[in-house]
Order: sequence, then structure tokens, then C-alpha cells
Amino acid sequence: MDVQDAIDLYRYIAQLEAENKALKEGLERERNAVDTYITNTNSLIEKYEQERNAWKKLENELNNELAKQKVKSYKQSAITLILGGIIGAIIAD
Repeated sequence: MDVQDAIDLYRYIAQLEAENKALKEGLERERNAVDTYITNTNSLIEKYEQERNAWKKLENELNNELAKQKVKSYKQSAITLILGGIIGAIIAD
């Protein structure tokens, strides 16, 4: 191997090392970006689950309140019917 071939080989090796370094740095940046994306996605999923649970809790509370109101309404209707029957019986006599 003559001197020029050695110089060319050295330059080629240096070029490959620089390219390898650039690729490794790019890969590291990409890995960091993916890690950040995964972290943000997990955070959003957790917030979504919290919101879904809050809506489910509110739904249950509203359904319970509605059931209580229905019971209250039926009680009032029954009392009104009974009092109306008693008053009607008193008046009819």
C-alpha cells in the first residue's frame, strides 16, 4: 500500500467514524423523543381515566338523586291519593 492509499483509507475511516457518531447522536435524540412521547401519552391516558371515573361517579350520584326524587314523588302521590279518598269519603257522607 502506498502513502496515498493509506491517506485515502485514513480519510475514509475518519468519515465513517464521523457518520457513525452522527447516527448515534441522532438515534439518542430519537430515543429521548420517544421516551418523552411515551411519558406524555401515559400521562394523558391517566388523566383520561381520572376524567372517566369522575363522570361515572357523577352519573351514579345523579341516578341516585333521581331515584330518591322518584320515591319522594310516589310518597307524595300516595299521601295525596289517600287524603283525597278520605276527604271524598267525608264529604260524600
